Amino acid sequence: ERIAPTRFGGTGTQSSKLYQPEDMPEKFECGTQNVTGLAALAEGISFVERIGIADIHAQGMRQTKYLVSRFHEAENIRIHHETPEVPVLSFNIEGLSCEDVGFILSRKYGIVTRTGLHCAPLVHEKIDGGAGSVRISLSCFTTDAECTAAADAVLEIAENAAKRFNSA
Repeated sequence: ERIAPTRFGGTGTQSSKLYQPEDMPEKFECGTQNVTGLAALAEGISFVERIGIADIHAQGMRQTKYLVSRFHEAENIRIHHETPEVPVLSFNIEGLSCEDVGFILSRKYGIVTRTGLHCAPLVHEKIDGGAGSVRISLSCFTTDAECTAAADAVLEIAENAAKRFNSA
């Protein structure tokens, strides 16, 4: 009784009234419940429990280590964290902006990455002079074939950049 609702809207039970009902729990439940979201959350929890968080993490780390090892094949790829603890890898290719690398990966190879400062401009000021980086995020749904395709694409971009800048 002492706590007043902060949101108002249709309740599905007393829609003709302008204010929330006084009965619990309707007093604090405006609008239609997000049943689809709740069902998706339940399935997501079930999936993680079935597979196991350790196995999900291990797969992502295996793929991340693979990318790190492949990226070492090119001298002009700079990896910003050689031993990541999560399946996320940030890098740059010398001579190309992170935005250009992301654009090429998307347009030519159909690979989606995140480019820029990643909401951490001070970190990027320290690691790359504020230029930003390309970030690849892996998940338990990333296949080994997709990981190989990403590595091949990044290496091809790096090779082309090296040829372009070494011949200039």
